[in-house]
Amino acid sequence: MTRVLVVEDDPRIVRALTLSLKARMYEVGTASDGATALRSAAAHPPDVVLLDLGLPDTDGIDLIRAMRGRARVPILVVSARRTSLEKVAAPACPTRPRRGSSSRSNGTGMPRAAPESASASPSPAASPKPWAAPSPPRTPPAAA
Repeated sequence: MTRVLVVEDDPRIVRALTLSLKARMYEVGTASDGATALRSAAAHPPDVVLLDLGLPDTDGIDLIRAMRGRARVPILVVSARRTSLEKVAAPACPTRPRRGSSSRSNGTGMPRAAPESASASPSPAASPKPWAAPSPPRTPPAAA
């Protein structure tokens, strides 16, 4: 079962996320502050973390750095911070790959997009449209 660690200090949000995730068969752990989150992650390693950046004992970005120092778990930021700079700073803190690495990473932990010419997907004109009615079967021409 996939384990999700919800790190949030608002009990209403914790309850809503917990109920929703458990209804979808996820195992859920919760932490209301950074110290508890680190202890919980060490005791029961999560498969993914849902993290609020505004915690009572630590800044969420510092918590991301601490978690990244221990494991490479995906972290989804769920936050009410108002400025774009605050929200964008969180994903930028994971360590970047070393220079000369053969990884196809762009430094954000996500793979780089393939160049357009290397795309394996068919052109939009060649792919069937899901909303279009299927064309009638063709009948072979009559032999003369």
